[in-house]
Amino acid sequence: YDLVNLKAFLASDNYLVGTIDAAGASNLMSLQEFRIDVNLFLGDLSFMSALPSAQVLNMRGNYFAGSLPERLYDASTAVMEFDVSSNFLEGTIDAAGAKNLMRLPEF
Repeated sequence: YDLVNLKAFLASDNYLVGTIDAAGASNLMSLQEFRIDVNLFLGDLSFMSALPSAQVLNMRGNYFAGSLPERLYDASTAVMEFDVSSNFLEGTIDAAGAKNLMRLPEF
């Protein structure tokens, strides 16, 4: 499907199952709002690199694992709201990354 002009993907509270890969998300270049909270998605968050215009990323309450993607630490990123609570993420955030995350209203 050609979803290049899609601005928002809102699929919260649907108990959708599966993984999201960067190749599959690559045609979502204009996506600004991505809400998939309270579903059954799993895998890592590497697909975030395919969402350069995303300002809202709500992926709370899934089964994502691994570490936070480097894109989130980039001071020039468009992300203004980011919620990945209630997942299975691990790892550390270095001082430079923490400094850039401080610009988020809520993390």
